[in-house]
Order: sequence, then structure tokens, then C-alpha cells
Amino acid sequence: MFQGKGNGPLRTAVLLNAALALRAAERAEDLREGLVPAEGALDRGAWAVPEDYVVFT
Repeated sequence: MFQGKGNGPLRTAVLLNAALALRAAERAEDLREGLVPAEGALDRGAWAVPEDYVVFT
């Protein structure tokens, strides 16, 4: 899942959580805007390495 693989409800939950975090951090105007970088990071596997996560956020 965190290596750019997987679909379904778990992926949706992770993406929504990331989008909400971006919105809360005022890095996105709304959830839709937060989903774009969240999905890109998840697809690239950026969540697998803590340094990439820190750079992303």
C-alpha cells in the first residue's frame, strides 16, 4: 500500500487522511486540492521513506 501499490478502501482512507492533513496545515485550499499531491506521493512510494514524508509535508 505505501509502496505505490494497492487500491480500494484502505487507499481511499490514506488519501483522505493525507488530504485532510494538508488542508489542516494550510498547504491546500480544500480536500480536492490536497488529494493531488497526496495521490502523487502515494503512487511514487514516497511514504515508504520517512525523509520523503518530511519533504512532502
